[in-house]
Amino acid sequence: MKMNSIFSTALSAALLTPVIVIPMPAAAAGNESSKFTDTQSLPVQDQQKISVLVNRGIISGYADGTFRAQQPVTRGLFASFIARTFELQKPY
Repeated sequence: MKMNSIFSTALSAALLTPVIVIPMPAAAAGNESSKFTDTQSLPVQDQQKISVLVNRGIISGYADGTFRAQQPVTRGLFASFIARTFELQKPY
């Protein structure tokens, strides 16, 4: 494995882990994952994590109402997750 790939994977994990594991009170979390047509088959814990990220405005799914949990995350989509997580503004 190239060093760049290892570093990229480690950085991704380090940045996203705090976002995913931060608990929200059950009453505040709701079940936002149920708004997606393809998340009902996911484990409950995954649905809860999706709900947390939706409630925080980090993810929103696709326009056709799907979440596409099995689809790889593109570089651009990952960058938007980071920007939303840290409330980064566009430089222009």
